[in-house]
Formats: sequence, C-alpha cells, structure tokens
Amino acid sequence: MTSATSGSSRGRPPATAADLFGLLWRTLSDLLGSATTATLLRRSRNALARRSPGVAELQIDREGLEYRYTVPASWSNPEGDGLDSVRDLVSELRPLLMELTGALILNQLDANPQFAESGIVFSQ
Repeated sequence: MTSATSGSSRGRPPATAADLFGLLWRTLSDLLGSATTATLLRRSRNALARRSPGVAELQIDREGLEYRYTVPASWSNPEGDGLDSVRDLVSELRPLLMELTGALILNQLDANPQFAESGIVFSQ
C-alpha cells in the first residue's frame, strides 16, 4: 500500500518538478502549439526570475523550427524546492492562460491527476 506522501494512489513514485514541467510543456504544446507554449512559459519565467532563483535557471530556447527547454538540475530531485518553483511558475502562467483561452485550458490542466496529486492547481 502506498501512502499519500510517498506517491499517488496508483503506486507511482511522486513526480519530480522536471516531470511536471515536461507534462505541462507537452500538454500546452498539444493544445496551443510549441511557439505559444514557449512564449507563455518564458513570460512566466521572466516575471519570476528575480523572486525565484530556481525558476531563473529554466532555459527555453529556439533551435531552428523547434523549441527546447532545459530545467534546472535541482528539479530532478524529488526532495528539492523544484516543486515550489513549478507552482510559482503556474501562478504566473494562470492569468496569461485565462486571458488567452478563458477557463478552457486551465480546466483541462486541472483534470490531469499528476498535477492534482502534486498540489498544482491551475484554475482558481
């Protein structure tokens, strides 16, 4: 039996910040396209850079026609502050998505159990 603090109800290990950011990137890219996703996440990162050093290390770059991201190494550690950094990033992203899409995308993101299990809430 898996406890709520050690993983999900499905027995998965807890998601790292890197896992959750990857899920966020893929979901938004599928719904909005990679260029829009990169733009929104860069804006959110830039708004947080001074307040959240962990977010400042997030890199989002364009390579030809593709966008790539590199998360801080600390985001791969399930014990670190990376999850707080992703929550902060989502707090900055939320109003941008609301302005762009209304509640549609926010509700779809909230429906993903991995975000919910990690305490990441998109609609408020």
